[in-house]
Amino acid sequence: MLSKRLLFPIVILGLLTFCQKASSYLPESIEGYKLSRTLTGEEAKQFINKLHFKQVAPTTNSIGFYESGSKQAVIYVTLYEKPEQAEQDWEKMTKKISSENSVFRYGTVLTIKDRSIYRCYGMGKTHYVFTHQRALIWLTAETIGAQGFLETYLNDLK
Repeated sequence: MLSKRLLFPIVILGLLTFCQKASSYLPESIEGYKLSRTLTGEEAKQFINKLHFKQVAPTTNSIGFYESGSKQAVIYVTLYEKPEQAEQDWEKMTKKISSENSVFRYGTVLTIKDRSIYRCYGMGKTHYVFTHQRALIWLTAETIGAQGFLETYLNDLK
């Protein structure tokens, strides 16, 4: 049996890991882009729901807006209690956005850096949807340079 002296740090470390914020997925810079604005909590949830014209956002969300000159990119992050929940929502989301009624086109699943990433095009941008641990991440970037932005972001994920 672990002594109380050893158990306390283990419990604290576990809580800190579980309580990781979605905003920790938003680095200050990526591939020459600088983080210009962040939305978290209720503000991020409302922003996501407004984009969809209905309630779709779970509770723990963060959005990072990036700029490099006139180019822009956005990273949307939703955290779940368990990685399986992020995976399930990834499956649902990618099926839904690949339908005929979607503004997104040419959706396909790629393998990049040993992970499944859904890529599609729409609204003049390239979009990537993937999971990382407990996070479901939607990354939107200018089509020219989008894959470099994505790969740099993936390299930075811990």
